[in-house]
Amino acid sequence: MSAFNAAGKAPGVYMQEVDVPGPIAGVSTGIVAIVGPAQSGPINTPVFVTNWTQFTETFGGYIFDPPIYAAHAVRGFFENGGATCCFVRAGVARRASLNIYDRSSADNPYPVFSVTARTDGKIGNGIQIAVSDAKLCDTTAFKGAVTVEQITDGIKLTLGSTADANKFLAGDIVCISQDAATEEAEIAVVAGAKKEIILKLALVKSFAAATPITLRMADLQGKKRVRLAKITGLEAGSYLKITQAGKNAADSATEEYAVVDGLDGNTVVLRTALQEDFSLVADDKPINVRSLEFTLNISLSGATEKYENLSTVPYHSRYYEKIVSDSALVVVEPSDPPNPSTAPNNLPNPSFSGNLQNGENDSPGGLTSGYYRDALAALEKVNVNIVCVPDAVSFGAADPTVQKYAYEHCERMGDRFAILDCGRNLSVQGVTDQREKIGASSYAAIYYPWIEIPHPTGAGRLNVPPSGHIAGVYARTDDQKGVHKAPGNEIIRGCLGPVMLLNDTEHGMLNEVSINAIVNIPGNGPTIMGARTLSNNTQWRYINVRRLLLYVEKSIQNATRFAVFLPNNPSLWATVKRQVSDFLHTVWRNGALFGATPGQAFMVKVDEELNPPSVRALGQLIIEVVLYPVTPAEYIVFRVIQQPGGPSVSE
Repeated sequence: MSAFNAAGKAPGVYMQEVDVPGPIAGVSTGIVAIVGPAQSGPINTPVFVTNWTQFTETFGGYIFDPPIYAAHAVRGFFENGGATCCFVRAGVARRASLNIYDRSSADNPYPVFSVTARTDGKIGNGIQIAVSDAKLCDTTAFKGAVTVEQITDGIKLTLGSTADANKFLAGDIVCISQDAATEEAEIAVVAGAKKEIILKLALVKSFAAATPITLRMADLQGKKRVRLAKITGLEAGSYLKITQAGKNAADSATEEYAVVDGLDGNTVVLRTALQEDFSLVADDKPINVRSLEFTLNISLSGATEKYENLSTVPYHSRYYEKIVSDSALVVVEPSDPPNPSTAPNNLPNPSFSGNLQNGENDSPGGLTSGYYRDALAALEKVNVNIVCVPDAVSFGAADPTVQKYAYEHCERMGDRFAILDCGRNLSVQGVTDQREKIGASSYAAIYYPWIEIPHPTGAGRLNVPPSGHIAGVYARTDDQKGVHKAPGNEIIRGCLGPVMLLNDTEHGMLNEVSINAIVNIPGNGPTIMGARTLSNNTQWRYINVRRLLLYVEKSIQNATRFAVFLPNNPSLWATVKRQVSDFLHTVWRNGALFGATPGQAFMVKVDEELNPPSVRALGQLIIEVVLYPVTPAEYIVFRVIQQPGGPSVSE
């Protein structure tokens, strides 16, 4: 804690609030990511859903022809106690889209926004977009020329009538002129009943009463404030086009563009001062002021959506992205990178008309491994704990590419675990061969065989890969017993049974090569009877050990970010050690670590030995954490001993 800084403070009592790092909160462990084809929804975009209805609203229902299993996996996850599913749709389908360009250059314009069909497929190529100019306000600048009858002390102007005085407002910049003499001033007070106007500062020039003195609004050059005849339709962010025709027919018009920063009565306050010479002399041409908006027409097969008077300014009430968000046909998004043009060139080209392009229909059964790889890569943006790719088995046991992508993704991210499926209708030898081709990893487990579920249409039974259901079992076990509990000897809900029955010899063969079996236990039903990873290292043999370490590592990592860039000294070491030790004490108390005492279950070391000057000079703080996780009782062995003879009996 820093010392109290008394510099410049009066003697007294002061309060200091001290923030102390709180206890480490364990991260979630039961969020599943399921990757696969779907009927609809965004492609390669993680979407979190918390129930089956939410999933169907975004991604549609089941796909039976060709058979696709991702939706069944999602349903199975929720049926088995899962709460949060992150679904990533893998697919060939592409939504038709089109960039709408600005009016900055005919040869090299910049995009303003993109328009994308809400549904994927070639049907989006029929959506037509048309842009046209629009305006919310079309008015003129106020001139207000009147005659001044008397100027008193250079600061009080007396006009001919109350009506003349009430034409002006406090804050107006006005011009007082007499013959060739002119001077600008700001109005401080308007006293209409007295027919008087009081200026903010006294005039420098002298104006005699011999000839008429004229009072009008000052010319606009260099001004940010412009009085208008009306301001209906204007607001902060409105683009204005200001024009004034020349005095003679042969003279060119004066033109300038401006952005409204705010409104003050009938006066607009511009973001920057005007540069052009706009004159408000009574005999000059009127100064026309109109707002610049655009209209977007969207049509498909006779259905038309029209969005009028749109703005490209995000804080404008008619900002196009907000207004068009209710379109049933398209999604409109700003260009990335943002449009670099200035107003009004950043408005969309009003002559544009065309169709969306490059929409492609999906082919759920025809995805190559690259599409799954792209979908898995999208998961790098979100936090999940379990990864399933149930349709990876469509490639068969001979091609483990997608399943390797899945566990390699988990290894790379270092905070998630992959549940893999065996191929369809494989024998025990067939799944053993598949397991060899997949390779070794402590970040994945494989299950055999497939399971039977009631057909969603009510027509009999359906065979599906089990990964989604098993992910739900993981989540349920984590919630009820903790991540340290091996997800074995657990019932699979919504399952009628495994598609193949195993005898003890076959079950033992599978367990020996770390293939987790699903078996029917009389009186219990379909049950997971395996809890091994695909690792060849006995240290990482069990699923619960790997997932417990992932849980501990992620929890500590999230909670100790406060220490980054703090002074690397013994005070920080003690803080971090205490925080981590308290967390691990809770983990031990919950039964996740082996030991009769905390000292037997874990150790946290951070000292001079680990952090000598050479290490600290590199900006590093090394903390060593030793854990003794519990392993599951995979084999329960009762030694039944028959003791020869027996107790002697005597009377």
